[in-house]
Amino acid sequence: MIDQLEPFHDAVLRHTEGTPYTVTARDDGFDVGLDIVNARWFGIYSAQGLNRVFVHRVKVEGKRYTITDRTYSVSWSAGVPRLKLNAEAFVGRKYQFSAQKTWALNGERKPAKVVDYKFSSEEGRGMIKAAAREVGLKERMPWSVKAPLIVGIAAGVLSVGGVLVAWALGLF
Repeated sequence: MIDQLEPFHDAVLRHTEGTPYTVTARDDGFDVGLDIVNARWFGIYSAQGLNRVFVHRVKVEGKRYTITDRTYSVSWSAGVPRLKLNAEAFVGRKYQFSAQKTWALNGERKPAKVVDYKFSSEEGRGMIKAAAREVGLKERMPWSVKAPLIVGIAAGVLSVGGVLVAWALGLF
């Protein structure tokens, strides 16, 4: 297991080089997320009012790996006489895309682009998957994604079964 982790980790580091992503090692894998403390990217995040952090937690097990998405959101506001704090977290698989373009008048009173930003959760996941292919690892769906999928399928089957039973009994 450890033999696969190091080459995979190194491949992900190569794929994230020069991007706003950071790779943080863990005992059984690593995390890939936006590097929110790097001064190079801080201005972009600050301009966007970033309040959500998106992290891909990668776990390596033999020749397989899992990716579990984790998002953390924090917002706050202060005013007289109130102080408000809101936090939320998510673990599983999340497909997220956001974009923002903002134009405003500059110092010369001419239109200028102030914000031009887009984010896709597939960007980070894509770098991880490309690195995995390089080192010959296969993705496995984590239980935090499998469990809701199984429950959803079971609920659908039971619903269809219930409708068929009701129809057979002449309740429709």
